[in-house]
Amino acid sequence: MEETTYKIEITEEDLPVLSAVANKALVLIQDNSATNGQIETLIRQDPALTQRVLHVANSPFYAGRVESRTIAAAIARLGLRQLRNVIVVAATGELFNSSDRLAQALWEHAVAAGIAGQILAQELKLEGTEESFIAAMLHDVGKPVILRQIPQVYEPMIARWLEAGERLQAAEESTFKYFNHSTVGGLTIRKWRLSDNIAEAVRFHHELETGMPKLNNPALTSIVSLASVFANNMGHGHPVGPWPEVAKMASAQHLRLSGERLEALAEKVKVALEAQWPTIS
Repeated sequence: MEETTYKIEITEEDLPVLSAVANKALVLIQDNSATNGQIETLIRQDPALTQRVLHVANSPFYAGRVESRTIAAAIARLGLRQLRNVIVVAATGELFNSSDRLAQALWEHAVAAGIAGQILAQELKLEGTEESFIAAMLHDVGKPVILRQIPQVYEPMIARWLEAGERLQAAEESTFKYFNHSTVGGLTIRKWRLSDNIAEAVRFHHELETGMPKLNNPALTSIVSLASVFANNMGHGHPVGPWPEVAKMASAQHLRLSGERLEALAEKVKVALEAQWPTIS
C-alpha cells in the first residue's frame, strides 16, 4: 500500500498568535527602564492571562510558600526573570489546553522538557538558564499547531509516537510535503517575536540527534535536544534509549556529556519532576 503524501501547507495565518498583552509584556520585561508597576498594569489588561499567570506563579513548579494573589505580589516574589518564564508558560498553555489525551500528553512532555532544560543549563553552568527553560518547553510547539490543523492525519502519528516509539519526524516527512513539527515550531517562535536563539533551537533540535549543523547557538540547541530526550526517558513520551546511546548524539558530544554524566543528570531531573509534578497544567 502506497503512503499518501499530503500536499498541505501551513501558512502564516495558520500559526497561533501569542496574546498581544503577553507579547508586549515579554518585550517590556526585557526593557531595563520598565518598572514593575508598568508591567503589572499591562498584564492586568488581559483578565484571562492575569488569572493564568497567577495560577502558574502559585503552582509547585515555582515553589511558592506564600500565595501571590496579585500580579504585583507575583512580581515581587518571583522577580522579572522568573516572571518571563511564567508568562510564556501561561500564554502557551492555552495552545495545549484540551481534555484530549494526546494534547495533554504533548503538554506534559513540554513541561518535563522545560524542567530538564533548565536543570541541564544550571548543572552545566551555562548562561541563560531562563532561555533554556523557555526553548525546551517550546521545542515541540509545532505539534499542537499541526494537530489543530489536520487532526485526522496527525492524531494517529502522535499516538504511534507515544505508544510504539515511531520516529515522528520521519513519519511527518514521509506524509507532509512542505513541513514537519520542527519547521512549524520555528516559524511560530518567530511569529511570537521570541529570540532568534530560541527559534533556532526549536527548528533544529532533532537534527542534533545525528549531526551538528552550523548554528549560532549550538549550546542552547544541544540543551533543547537533550531536554526532549530526558522528557521521553522520564515517561513523558516514548523512551529514546539507554544513556550510553544518548551520549553518541551530537548534542551530548557538543556538551561533552558521557553516558555516566547523563545518567547522573537524569537523576537530578527525576527528583525535580517528582517534586514538582503535577504542576502547571
